[in-house]
Amino acid sequence: MKKTCTKCGVEKSINDFYKRKNGKHGVSPECKKCTCLIVKAYRQQNKKKISDKCKIRYKESREDVLCRNKKYRERNKEKISEITKKYHESNKDNISKQRKEYRQANSEKLTKTNREYREANKGQISKQRKSYYESNKDKIAALEDL
Repeated sequence: MKKTCTKCGVEKSINDFYKRKNGKHGVSPECKKCTCLIVKAYRQQNKKKISDKCKIRYKESREDVLCRNKKYRERNKEKISEITKKYHESNKDNISKQRKEYRQANSEKLTKTNREYREANKGQISKQRKSYYESNKDKIAALEDL
């Protein structure tokens, strides 16, 4: 079956037109090549509008996904914890190897980050050390005797 494109006026096979339920023959009035040119021109003229819509759509879908993930984690906290424990138990060697390699590759970065944290939280760290010492005097004394 043949149809004439309304834009270029060329008679083409029905397969050269996009499907469209409400079209006369179930296809769009413009051929695929003309439709692509129309869409390309529209995109060139409306870059800002399209970009803004995409950003909004991305932000909304991202928030939706994060919300669904959070709800799933809350509902399945024990299940996730159990799976994580099993994974860590069965992959102890690989995990420790990866951590060791990471520490070796990023030792300067980790040292700097730790130093910055200690400087920013001196009071909190001091309180934690004192409370640990008070609650574990026996253990500390036993270690000092060795």
